[in-house]
Amino acid sequence: MQVTALNIGRNCSCGPCKQQRLVRTPLTRKPKAEPCKRMVGQTDADVFDGEDMLAQPILQRSDSLPADWDGYEPFEAGNAAAPLLSSHKEDDWKDFARSELWAVGRMALPVAGMNFVWLMRTIVSTIFLGQLGRLALAGGSLAVSIANVTGYSVITGLCYALEPLMSQALGAAQFHEVGIQLQRAVTILLACTLPICAMWCFMEPILILLGQDPAVARVAGIYIVHLVPDAFIICFVMPLRIYLTSQGITVPMFACALVAAAVHIPLNILFISVLGWGPVGAAAATWISDLLLLVLLLAFIWVSGVYKQSWGGFAPRECFREWGPFLALAVPSCFSVCLEWWCYEALLLAAGLLDNPELAVSTMAITENVTTLLFMLPGSLGNAVSVRIGKELGSNKARAARLAAEVGVALGFALGLLITLFLILLRHPLARCFTADPQLLALVGGAIVINAISLLGDAPQAVMQGILRGSARPATAAKINVGGYYLVGLPVALGLAFWGHFGVYGLQWGIVCAQVMQVLLMGTVVWRTDWATEAEKAQALTGVLTSEGKVQGRKPTKAMTIARKGALAFDEDGMAPIARSMDSYFLISSSYS
Repeated sequence: MQVTALNIGRNCSCGPCKQQRLVRTPLTRKPKAEPCKRMVGQTDADVFDGEDMLAQPILQRSDSLPADWDGYEPFEAGNAAAPLLSSHKEDDWKDFARSELWAVGRMALPVAGMNFVWLMRTIVSTIFLGQLGRLALAGGSLAVSIANVTGYSVITGLCYALEPLMSQALGAAQFHEVGIQLQRAVTILLACTLPICAMWCFMEPILILLGQDPAVARVAGIYIVHLVPDAFIICFVMPLRIYLTSQGITVPMFACALVAAAVHIPLNILFISVLGWGPVGAAAATWISDLLLLVLLLAFIWVSGVYKQSWGGFAPRECFREWGPFLALAVPSCFSVCLEWWCYEALLLAAGLLDNPELAVSTMAITENVTTLLFMLPGSLGNAVSVRIGKELGSNKARAARLAAEVGVALGFALGLLITLFLILLRHPLARCFTADPQLLALVGGAIVINAISLLGDAPQAVMQGILRGSARPATAAKINVGGYYLVGLPVALGLAFWGHFGVYGLQWGIVCAQVMQVLLMGTVVWRTDWATEAEKAQALTGVLTSEGKVQGRKPTKAMTIARKGALAFDEDGMAPIARSMDSYFLISSSYS
């Protein structure tokens, strides 16, 4: 097949192209100006007449195309002299690594700060509840645990589907699709939250049925019922977080979270200490501060104008269409997150069955709190790497995606080593932050050392999960989580704790075994990834069509139709897209020999 590409781009200086830029018409309409007949990579002296151009082979390799070009990297129309492998100088790994470290760090650190501030919100409410007595503290802690396991983990997991969808769409310059995915995600999250909140409304009788103390169950039931507004608010906050993160806008997001967290403290003082609302006040302070965060995020998006390129207005019809592709990514992502959260909750319950349950549960609770706080860094790094991988694949830059993955994994191992050394060296001061009991201090100190070893593997596996999410492979991550946590981690933990008589240390060693298994399996998957194939899949996912006008397994939407009419140039097989830009489009004519 021979395909001729006609260029109308911002880099062309001929009269028709200048006129075309002045009369920018929708891609679905016929251009008002005469299209430029310059072949991509040609000079003014090489311009052919229209009939002669049809006989020319597409994009013949010339001095403008590097000899080692593999056909998978994008070729920007109207800019033939530009480097074709990447804007990051991919041929120089060190230069690329430095630029990638800067890009990932600039994105990950504010996200980690926001996650830390968000976690402190729960800790602050718990501290205020502790001042009301053991019953309020026990009921509130139980309610927060149930809300995390049955609600927030589900919402967070479902929302992770947006990472590849948005980042790849941005990389592919399908900006309109980003706004559609945002609206669709909010709609799906709200629909999934309805049955969750219905269950929360009947949590008190459910807990009593499960054997919980009636007094504790009553406090927990009251607390979680008043968290229902927060569940619906999070359905808006989480997609907006990913919407901004995928665009690399993280510092303003952290600032908004900081303001909301600062307001959360006086709200707790007012509702709990002054008005005496107890657990109801703690729940109210939580959802009001989250509502403030939502308002601040929306205000920033509106004032800064970051929505203008991707928001085409509210599209109710699109919100209820194409749930299948979204859920195909969301459901495995949800299982991947929930399986990990549920495993730690199961270990906490198992600690209550040991010989000294009070000591064991306290040790597990303290180590889990320390782990959660320090996991903010590798977890945020995984989010940043996911966005970077998605953008490179969406831009059809297979080699850049591979190098970004290599840099991310190396950074994950380095971060894991630093966190491990930090925990081992400061285990005793950290333990004294939670308790002054000598027996508990000794037990927590040993548990933190084992926990530090597990984080040596947990940090890189968090990055690898981000790589799998960014390349739209959450099902693979979910399968590995099942194998790591439930086929290896839990059996080993329970065996060592109860039959090996290692107690709480046995539970911790089970987590270490799970992390080792996950690092090995995910590392193998990442190492064997065919990045060229993943780049082609990203083109299909973002609506870049093949020469037959179809996307693999998807019915073309309005955005895809525009992408097809905006033009692509294909190689001889008619499958690998080699040129695309939102600022230039190609008119395609083809003939079959």
